[in-house]
Amino acid sequence: MEGEKQIEHAGVVKRIGSNTLTVEILSKSACSGCSARSMCSSAEQRTKEVEVQDSSATTYSIGESVTIVGAEKLGIVAVVLCYVVPVLLIVSTMAIAEYKGLSDVTVGLYGLGILIPYFGILYLFREKMRNNFVFKIKKIK
Repeated sequence: MEGEKQIEHAGVVKRIGSNTLTVEILSKSACSGCSARSMCSSAEQRTKEVEVQDSSATTYSIGESVTIVGAEKLGIVAVVLCYVVPVLLIVSTMAIAEYKGLSDVTVGLYGLGILIPYFGILYLFREKMRNNFVFKIKKIK
């Protein structure tokens, strides 16, 4: 990850394993910087848990504030795999089904149905992806 653009998120250690840490990060919406966010119902914040492989996991403590670091290109790959490819699959499947003259209900079902094998394939390759999507952890001083 050295020399690459990086994404950093502050987080808190929630669980500690022998070589893994589970870190909870706060994911903020785009309007988090707005001064009217406290009065707005659309401002949302969600927590997410990230598993980090670290041989020095036992040097951390539960509740400790840390920074999670990942390569920016991995974020782009994740967006492509989870959003762009499924949309392209839905649109292309529906276009083909419409071209074949199928009913609108069938076209819609085919469009949604194509996601089952796609996400099934992603699930089958989850271990390979877990090895590629690597996060580093840094202590906050």
